[in-house]
Amino acid sequence: MFRILIGLIVIVSSTFAFAAGDPQQGKALSAVCVACHGQDGNSPAGAFPSLAGQGQRYLVKQLQDIKSGDRAAVLMTGILDAYS
Repeated sequence: MFRILIGLIVIVSSTFAFAAGDPQQGKALSAVCVACHGQDGNSPAGAFPSLAGQGQRYLVKQLQDIKSGDRAAVLMTGILDAYS
């Protein structure tokens, strides 16, 4: 599941910025996700949704919607501000 988190960050970054992914950068970027969504994508706290089992398209769409303001997620908006 950790690979999914890494892949998600790489995909989101590449969707907005470039075609080729950088696994090392993805690993570093996904460290922020692990704090709330868990090492394996299963959130340790009920306040944060689990990412485990969610499809790539769904996750990318949610991140895009949060970043654009189409989906309200106050904590994620602040985090996503740092990503292109």
